[in-house]
Amino acid sequence: MSDYIDTPGSSHGEGISRPVKGARTRLYMLKVTGPNFPSMRIQMRAETFPRALRYARARWPQCTIEKIK
Repeated sequence: MSDYIDTPGSSHGEGISRPVKGARTRLYMLKVTGPNFPSMRIQMRAETFPRALRYARARWPQCTIEKIK
């Protein structure tokens, strides 16, 4: 789980920061901009776009998250 930057207050686990095992997912491209690190582009697997935002916000609660077209 340490392959991404952990921030204080982040939550991890199935259904919190990633989909439940076996769920049908799509790949969403997101831009994560944080106060203490430069912006990064990530690929997030999720059931829907709102869920992708929820998973990203759980991992990086103090960051700004945008969808990349």
